Amino acid sequence: MPLTALPRSSIPSPPHTFLDEQIESAWELIASVPDWPLSRARDRNGVEGRSRPLQEGERAPTWHARVSVHEAEGEEGVGWEDFWRGLGERHTENEAMYIKDLRDFETVETLTPSARIMRIHYAFPFPFSPRDFTPLLLTSHLPPSDNLRAFLVVQVAVDHLAAPPRKGVVRGLYSSVERVREVRGEDGRVRCEWTMATISDAGGNVPGWVAEKTIPGEIAEDVPLFLNWVRKRKQDGAW
Repeated sequence: MPLTALPRSSIPSPPHTFLDEQIESAWELIASVPDWPLSRARDRNGVEGRSRPLQEGERAPTWHARVSVHEAEGEEGVGWEDFWRGLGERHTENEAMYIKDLRDFETVETLTPSARIMRIHYAFPFPFSPRDFTPLLLTSHLPPSDNLRAFLVVQVAVDHLAAPPRKGVVRGLYSSVERVREVRGEDGRVRCEWTMATISDAGGNVPGWVAEKTIPGEIAEDVPLFLNWVRKRKQDGAW
């Protein structure tokens, strides 16, 4: 998965074979994360960071990943159905509820019920300019293994004629893979492992090395934001 925007014209119609290829590529990438060098020790929320440069070079764009395992049962538990409902269904719509910098979004084109091209707008604190991204967002259930479920959420940067750059808004590039899977521990209990990997180019005048330095911490912060949002939704009876 390179850090370039795919032209919309490169997506065939019907798109199913192309989408299957994206899922396969995403699966291979996310399965390799345990072999990446450790970039961030496990924090108090149980989130571990790993990184791998896209290519050789001191300041090459880098894939950054995080891994965390979560209790599925109990009052504070967040199970597979919760992850699917929060990440697999209405992914961007839900993100806007717990990521404060995500200010607006729109569906540019729907390719299939599980694949659509989005425009996502972020407003960052001064001195950073507003930014938008146009990813292809697709979700896929994975075949169960030992009766344990899993799914992927994949975002691939796309260049779409119906979503041209806006004046005063920097166009960035962003691709990511998220995998949620059930894992059975030595105690026999089933928990949910959430692995996420991303690569991006913020664009504009932000030096790449500056942006790269902040990513491991930023993606780790998303974990408690999501979990607390899910718990509140459940407590409020919204789910």
